[in-house]
This record gives sequence, C-alpha cells and structure tokens, in this order.
Amino acid sequence: MMKPPNLACVLFALLLLVCGIAEAIPRPSQDFPVQLYLSGPAEIDRGLTLHLPDDMGAGTRQLGKGVALSTGPDVLQALAEGNGPKQSRLVLGYAGWSPGQLDHELARGDRLVAPADPSLIFSDDPDEVWGKALLHAGISL
Repeated sequence: MMKPPNLACVLFALLLLVCGIAEAIPRPSQDFPVQLYLSGPAEIDRGLTLHLPDDMGAGTRQLGKGVALSTGPDVLQALAEGNGPKQSRLVLGYAGWSPGQLDHELARGDRLVAPADPSLIFSDDPDEVWGKALLHAGISL
C-alpha cells in the first residue's frame, strides 16, 4: 500500500509553484525536512522563513545571534533542493499591531520578552517550548 504524501511537503510544493520556482519542487516524502506553520490572521498568502544564518540569501537579514529571516524565494529554492539552512521554520501569514499598540501591551505587562534562543525557535518538541521560554524570561512555574 502506498503511503500518503506528507502534507507539509504538498503545501511547500504549492508555495513553490506560486513563487514561480516549479523546477525545484521536491517529491512528496514522509521525511520532508521543512516545517510549515500557519500564522496570522493577516495575509496568509505572504510568508517568511526563520532559519539559522548558515544560508544567507539576497532577501535575508540576520535578526540576532543564531537567527535569520528570509522573505525572498532564494532560500525556498535552496530548501527545496536540499541545500538550504540546516534548521528552518516556514511561516505563512503574520499578526500585526496598530501604531503604539505593541508598546502599550508591553508597558501593561501583557507580553513577556526574552532573548531569542535558536534552540527554542527550532525545537522539534513544541510542547516544551513555552515552559523553556518562560524560564528564559525569568519566570519559573
């Protein structure tokens, strides 16, 4: 019996088609290395790739120690060809704030701020991330 294709791989293939990178479409497999996240609620037709800074393309900016952000198709193509960053998170959509809204939420204590940690950002165990992130922010439960 044939195994069903990995859904992340199928979605990634569709994304490559939309970006005009059809020649790099990978074969659907169970061990597809790219993790795809849906964010939002705004513009789920837009995406970005958070990744280790080991593959810096033309549309890539380093965000801090150990984390880069790519918005161009070059990193997507490299990932599809198996030559991209060793660890990555492909995110579609984003959440936005009106001018001053985020500053106001931070001042009220509605949000916690902690140093970026690549081991949390690229963790393979999402159930443990929040507890570890709270510890990074100085809060123990």
